[in-house]
Amino acid sequence: MLLPSNERNYTFLFCFPFSVGKQNRSTKYSKPDAAKLMKSKETNKAIKKGKVMKLKSICLCLFYVFSCVVSLAQGVLGNSENINERKEVLILVAHPDMKASKANAALVDAVKDIPYVRIINIYETPFTPETYKEAFGKARSIVFQFPFYWASAPHLLKKWCDEIFGSLQAEPGVKGKNLMIATTTGSEYEAYRSGGRNMFTIDELLRPYQVLANHSGMVWQTPFALYGMALPDADKRIEAGAIAYRNRISDLVNK
Repeated sequence: MLLPSNERNYTFLFCFPFSVGKQNRSTKYSKPDAAKLMKSKETNKAIKKGKVMKLKSICLCLFYVFSCVVSLAQGVLGNSENINERKEVLILVAHPDMKASKANAALVDAVKDIPYVRIINIYETPFTPETYKEAFGKARSIVFQFPFYWASAPHLLKKWCDEIFGSLQAEPGVKGKNLMIATTTGSEYEAYRSGGRNMFTIDELLRPYQVLANHSGMVWQTPFALYGMALPDADKRIEAGAIAYRNRISDLVNK
């Protein structure tokens, strides 16, 4: 049955050729453009290679720094337990009556608060090697402090060297430790000169202790002497001497 013309739907199919040229999968460049592209690629490769090399160098530097930090930390941790022992200064005071002393008491007061300084009065300490073994083992420097009696030390220090030092020399050992003498004199400095009233210098009169140091493998230090304790201006000399002594002991701590 045919619908009326005004109710009919018409479908039109248009057919026509659609021609598309063959598509190139690769873009063609002129010779100058191809050369530029090749050069650009080579440049990019060089830049990338340079960045890689730079990154490798940075990594190597960081690794080296890290290794140094680790080594330093290990060294610090390894030595932290013994650092105090290596720096300690042991002062052996040989004065028969420290309560009546002015000069030697002032010297002790001047250094007793310095870190790593230990003071032992041999007149007040048991006379056995075991008493001193620990202190000697920890000390880096040994100081004999005494008043100068008749061109020598009080007799107990000689006895101490004969009976105690010989044992300590063997164990824990004294080789490599510093040895310094600190002494006070009644006479002035000029008396201890060649041609002076006492004829000899302090260094010459203390030679037996230097021999002891050399024989034991110790390192002899220049003696410290506080002169003129029997003179009217002794108090001023003591005040200045205490400052000088503190400086000398501080230097020993830092050796």
